[in-house]
Amino acid sequence: MDGNGRLNLRQSVLLADSLLRQAGHAASFAFAVAENDPLRLNLPPIIGGGSSSITPDSATLQVMATLYLQAELEQAGVIPVADMLADSRYQLSIYNAQSAKLLDEFYRNRRDWPDRKSREHIFARVFGIGSSTGSYSGSVINRDFQSCFANLCLSIKRFYDDARWRKTADPTLDAAIKQTATNLLVNLGSRGFGDLYDSARRIQTQLNSAIKILSDEGIGNSLRNRGMWNVLRAVLTPNVPDFARLTTRGQSGLQLLNWLAVVLPLVAESRFTRPLIEPNSPVPGLAESWLTATGFDLSAGDNVLRRAA
Repeated sequence: MDGNGRLNLRQSVLLADSLLRQAGHAASFAFAVAENDPLRLNLPPIIGGGSSSITPDSATLQVMATLYLQAELEQAGVIPVADMLADSRYQLSIYNAQSAKLLDEFYRNRRDWPDRKSREHIFARVFGIGSSTGSYSGSVINRDFQSCFANLCLSIKRFYDDARWRKTADPTLDAAIKQTATNLLVNLGSRGFGDLYDSARRIQTQLNSAIKILSDEGIGNSLRNRGMWNVLRAVLTPNVPDFARLTTRGQSGLQLLNWLAVVLPLVAESRFTRPLIEPNSPVPGLAESWLTATGFDLSAGDNVLRRAA
């Protein structure tokens, strides 16, 4: 973690693992409560209240945070390239038994994991991300997520810029964050159908295995490269994606959605009790990182977009 509270990729993947474990425990607890309350008389609020709410609860947001990191790393080719290497394992000059075993296990385990088309369908449905977004029509793709998320990040940046100058939190700008957060939550509320947790859990296992393969020294030596990013670059040349942009979006998006899961009770409050963003919080820096990686020229004003997401 750097001085601004940002995580490196390894730490981000570990956070994603942790969020899935927490979400799994929360889901088990919710099921137990529901079994003891067959009439479901304990009605939840509109925001973050569970299955009867129009927005995700904290556990579902944690799952979506993990899915978001997975979606961006999918664009970086992490799982697809590991798939390609597993398919080509007998054509690679690998002299390390452990390295060969990694590829064999990945190939065998693929029957238990979503294939690329299934993964991209999930990412397009929840976040509107992926190369398959043009293959679907209607409301299947969440085409509004990017703009909703950008508006949340912009409201966070305005709040932070004002607080630095004012030295105190402006309730009006805090309310603006709540409103953009609510808009994002409503947007995501219609995307929680299906077993998102199981999909995220299986993709996370697949992602962890893919990272092991791409980081393995024996496999890297067979491609005359060392390190995950160099292996990806060697396989994907000449169509190498912008790794820095994708990982920045993925890691900052993961942390921002996890932060939103934590402050969800405050978002639901109608009155101002304390600011959503505490002093020295890494959240403004994460919002700025996501906006910059997405293509916003922040030096030219909030609404100037250099490049589409």
